[in-house]
Amino acid sequence: MHFFWHWSLAVVACFGIASTLLYTYLLRTVEITAITALSYVAPFLFLLIDARIGYSFTVAQVMGIIFLVCGAIAFALDGKTHHFMRTFTWKIGGAFFFIYIFHACIELYLFKYFNMQYGVTGVSFYVSIWCMASALFLALLVFKGKASLLVARNSLVYLPYAVIGKTFDTFNSVLFLTAVSLTSVSQVSAFSA
Repeated sequence: MHFFWHWSLAVVACFGIASTLLYTYLLRTVEITAITALSYVAPFLFLLIDARIGYSFTVAQVMGIIFLVCGAIAFALDGKTHHFMRTFTWKIGGAFFFIYIFHACIELYLFKYFNMQYGVTGVSFYVSIWCMASALFLALLVFKGKASLLVARNSLVYLPYAVIGKTFDTFNSVLFLTAVSLTSVSQVSAFSA
């Protein structure tokens, strides 16, 4: 593992902070099953990008991704009215777009590029991005005068649970990027759903 620097990683780190704040907003606004269901739309976009950059797919692979996306969309519909649940507004749609399409797309394809061009591993990629994102987020908290929230009693009670959860998230993310380094982004994202 080594710290890898490229200007684009700083941009992705900023997007990571924005995605984290937007995801927190979504958790407060939308039912968690709907958040998960709509995140499955990303593999379809990744399929189009992968096809454009030169990956070839069988008909079965393409149909599998399309059926996954259709199932996710159907899961997000209200069963009685066959419309999207009322909690879905343009604001929430924009948050979904930013997190699952824009940020995820840039992060995954940037990793794919750095992996192929410079041999950057998933661990080095995430350490590089999230060290920058953490430092920027800490600076933002200090700038807004909210750094004391990090050592508040509520935060300290939550800390052991956060450490356990983020440890598992880290393993999942590193394994995910390892898989992305071996094949196309759309295939890995479809199977992770």
